[in-house]
Amino acid sequence: ILLVTQSLLWSLFPIVTILSNISVSPLYAGSIGIILSSLSFACILTINGTWKDLLFKAAWVDIGIATVLQSVVFYGLAFTAIHHSTAGNISIIGLMEVFFTYLFLGVILRKEPYTKTHAYGAACMVLGALIVLLPGIRSLQVGDMFMVLATMIAPIGNFFLKKARKSVSSECAMFFRSLIGGFI
Repeated sequence: ILLVTQSLLWSLFPIVTILSNISVSPLYAGSIGIILSSLSFACILTINGTWKDLLFKAAWVDIGIATVLQSVVFYGLAFTAIHHSTAGNISIIGLMEVFFTYLFLGVILRKEPYTKTHAYGAACMVLGALIVLLPGIRSLQVGDMFMVLATMIAPIGNFFLKKARKSVSSECAMFFRSLIGGFI
């Protein structure tokens, strides 16, 4: 249920962002969204009584790296990409994050297990993206390249966030990442 909900919400990301760009700059809209999400994580920290996790200094470096990569670089590139491309292209390219996760963490760094099924799935993702994007390749925009870079950076940030979660709760890591990243 959570994965389906995330997919549905993520699919609205380019549309809502493009509509908000009419009156607010992309980076400002991104900052507001990220800071608002920190309020949700603060509620979860309160309900679960896990505020003490913020005191585990061992996780701060990993959370800090994840914050810079995900909340600053990823969202900076993604919101800038939306300003210079179409919602359709951004949605399709955004799905390539799964492919880059497989490629970087599974194949290159060997930090995640992978199987032939994963390889077939990754190939299908790339093929599907190419089928959709290639007919409009003449209209490929600079925003598309920004989004490709964003989807390449996200898995590395996720890797550091996963390392941090060995010491602290996920809601603590996400609160820290959202609050600090939003203000940056």
